[in-house]
Amino acid sequence: MLAELLLPDQNVLTLKEVIRENAVLVVTAETKTKEANCPDCGQCSSRVHGRYRRQIADLPCTCYSLLIDLEVRRFKCTNEKCARRTFTERLPDVVRHYGRRTERLRDNQHHVALHAGGELGHRLIGPLNLTTSADTLLRLVRNGEEPEILPPRVVGIDDWAFRKGRNYGTIIIDLERQKPIDLLPDRTAETVIEWLKQYPSIEIISRDRATEYAKAATEGAPQAVQVADRWHLLKNLRDATERFLGRHSRYLKATIPVIEDPPKNEGDEAEIVPLTPAEQDSLKRRERRLALFEKVRKMHQEGSSIREIARQLEISRQLARKFAYADEFPEQAQRRRRKSKLDPYVDYLEARVETGCYSGTTLFREIKPLGFTGARTLVARWLRQKRYGPEGKAPKKATQHRPWAVARATWLFVLSPDKLKTEEVEVLERIKAVDETGQQLYELCQSFANMIREQTSSALTSWLEKTTHSNIKPLVNFAQSIQQDLAAVAASLTFRWSNGPVEGHVNRLKLIKRQMYGRAGFDLLRKRVLEST
Repeated sequence: MLAELLLPDQNVLTLKEVIRENAVLVVTAETKTKEANCPDCGQCSSRVHGRYRRQIADLPCTCYSLLIDLEVRRFKCTNEKCARRTFTERLPDVVRHYGRRTERLRDNQHHVALHAGGELGHRLIGPLNLTTSADTLLRLVRNGEEPEILPPRVVGIDDWAFRKGRNYGTIIIDLERQKPIDLLPDRTAETVIEWLKQYPSIEIISRDRATEYAKAATEGAPQAVQVADRWHLLKNLRDATERFLGRHSRYLKATIPVIEDPPKNEGDEAEIVPLTPAEQDSLKRRERRLALFEKVRKMHQEGSSIREIARQLEISRQLARKFAYADEFPEQAQRRRRKSKLDPYVDYLEARVETGCYSGTTLFREIKPLGFTGARTLVARWLRQKRYGPEGKAPKKATQHRPWAVARATWLFVLSPDKLKTEEVEVLERIKAVDETGQQLYELCQSFANMIREQTSSALTSWLEKTTHSNIKPLVNFAQSIQQDLAAVAASLTFRWSNGPVEGHVNRLKLIKRQMYGRAGFDLLRKRVLEST
């Protein structure tokens, strides 16, 4: 019973003695076998040449570390033609040749290192009596066996960043088995082609719309069907729509709510609250932004390139392009109001203020028993925003209604109509009513989005024809890019495969990379990504 608990393999080891030395159990053992095979020639020998002892760390027993004091034998090779004269008996199921830890201890430490890395793994295994250094844990991962790659049939390919904007690699996922099968050190077509040629079993390749991967799939696996990723298609559609709306501010102006001015009463002008310092700063920022806009427009009209404008004015090329192609000054979008813990109690607070209670402390004490979990400062801030005067009357405030952000307005054209809120439907109708182009933009966006959602390609050809002959330049460019990759786009509307699982594994790769603080080499990162699944 004791041998069963302490020895890693009772079939080859015999328990001789157990001694406790402080927090360590020293287990004395010897081998059972009468003979062994020469590692060079394979000749079986029973002639014992000598004996020596090996100190081998093993899995802990309860709260004690375990050390096996193992007596092993050296045999004499009886094959006269063999160059090796003596050899040590091997115990591959117990410990490796020259190993200082049993295989089961090694497997446990290797498992921790795969999932936790070096330093964190070192801190985790200390209390578990599996103690070893962080460097050893990483060495176990690096020296681990290569995972077996079964011939894949459906693969997904995407890039990932060593350093965003500088160095990129490629991750390849077996979409049927939902696991990564390889990591490549770059994203060039040549590297991917070389990898694909090793696996003629590949029938389907899911990829984004990058030209390098399209070229690699065509040359490396000509027998495979290429499937463009549907998410990227929708993103490309949304980007094209955003560029169009951003260049024509009349559509964004339509997002401003139409509010009829109430009839002015005598004395109204005296009630208007002056702008706060924050609002005055906002106006100053607008003036600076307007001056920058005018500089960009002037330089662009004089023939300066976007890159040159961005360099001279020290702004991003994205902002320079936005200002250069805008038909008029784009106002800053309004900020969307965040939810507050105070929202469920606003009606109660409004009613109490109407009765003449203007004390933030009193109101806080009243809503606390009603379930309010926020701080008193929330109530005080709400009162300040309301600007309640001593007579309990909220004076009017000079406000400016701003248009929606172009990114927010773009979603109205891509989302399914049944997912829009009442306010969003009203805004969308105002945008479509601006002119016929707005209506046409919406119809083209919805038509393509429906093809993606329903996965049908029957209307793709007619959609391309309509879009190409429209006067919406960004959508025309989008349609032309689809025509260049038409087979893959049509396949994305037919097959169920997509790059969604690949994106998930890219996120997992980022997590592993950041756990190692970006200090891991490619070999270690590849091992952890592939083996930890």
